[in-house]
Amino acid sequence: MKAVCKIIRDAGAEDILVAAGLFQEGTAKKMFGEKADYYQTMHALRILSEAMWRLYWFIYYQREGYWAGDLCESARMLPYLTAAGHYKYGQQSLRLYLSEMKKLPETAPEAHEALMAGAFVGRRADGNHNGVSPDMLLEQTYDADAKEASGLDGITLNRAARMKWVYTKPLTAAISAELKSTLHLLHSSSPHHESGWSRVNREAE
Repeated sequence: MKAVCKIIRDAGAEDILVAAGLFQEGTAKKMFGEKADYYQTMHALRILSEAMWRLYWFIYYQREGYWAGDLCESARMLPYLTAAGHYKYGQQSLRLYLSEMKKLPETAPEAHEALMAGAFVGRRADGNHNGVSPDMLLEQTYDADAKEASGLDGITLNRAARMKWVYTKPLTAAISAELKSTLHLLHSSSPHHESGWSRVNREAE
C-alpha cells in the first residue's frame, strides 16, 4: 500500500484533493505520508471498493442474463457473506448451491442449457440489459398487485379464495394490462415503485 500511495501522490492526487476542497493541505499530506493509520484507511477503502465491484458485476450479469458470470460473482461473494455474519449463506446454502450448479451439465443438461440461455432471470419488457431475478420480479408483479384493493388485501383470508386468486392471477393480469393499455390508463392509482410506467419504459429502452 505504501507503493500505491506514493504512485498516487506522484501522479498529483494530493494536489487534486486540496484544489477540490475535499481536504486541507496538511490532511492531504498525511494521507499520502508515512503514518500507518492512513495506510489502513486506504486499505479499508480498497476492500470496500472490491466489495462494491462484486455487487456491480453480480447485478450486471443478472441484467444481461449471463449464467456463468452470475455463478462466478456468487462464488466471489462468499468471503463477504461470511465476514458479515451471514453464515448460512456464506458457509452452507450458497456453497451447496454452487456445488450443485457445477454438476448441472451432467445431472440436468437440459436445465443447464436453459440457464445458459438466460432462463434464470425474468423480463417484464423486450430489450437488452433488463433481466431481474425471480424474487425481484415477483415483488414487482404479484406482491405489488396483492397489496392493491383488488389483491389479497382486498378480498378474504379464506384459503380457497386465496388459491383461486393465485391461479387466476396470470390471466386477470394480462386482461387488466391490455385494457389499461387500450384506455391509456396508469397501471394503478398507487403503484409499487418498481411497477410504474416510467420503470417499465426505461427497462424496455
